[in-house]
Amino acid sequence: MKLFRRKKAEEPKRFLIHDIYQGAVDSTINLKKKLPVVEIHFDRLWGTVKEHRHRIFDISLVIIGMLIISTFSTSHASIATFYPTSCLGGWEHPENAQGQPDLSLDAQSQDFTVGNAARLQQSIASLYCGGFTGDIPEHSKPTQFKLSFS
Repeated sequence: MKLFRRKKAEEPKRFLIHDIYQGAVDSTINLKKKLPVVEIHFDRLWGTVKEHRHRIFDISLVIIGMLIISTFSTSHASIATFYPTSCLGGWEHPENAQGQPDLSLDAQSQDFTVGNAARLQQSIASLYCGGFTGDIPEHSKPTQFKLSFS
């Protein structure tokens, strides 16, 4: 059963009389794109819906059920923050990199001083931090780790 039917463009009929066309022959080539015409037969569509209404209802219930289950089964991300307990290296005052930062995340560059930040003395030096501690949320599984320096 076809619900959609394409309407074909009718070509003009030419009558052939012993290899001679009757009337004028159009010798131009039409390069214009021809758009397909789609007709929807609503009477056939409605008949198909009526005929398969039980299947459509069953499929609709399954889709709605899947949407409800997926909505309630999504988990929300819990963020755990860890801070190093010991830092050492070739930086000036590496102990200032230990623990929770003294300044907020939106602090300006002039807020960082020798008393609250570890600074790089030379052009190349290493900073080693370890012993990270923090609270891990219950019933959580780590999926992503992000390390940032302020």
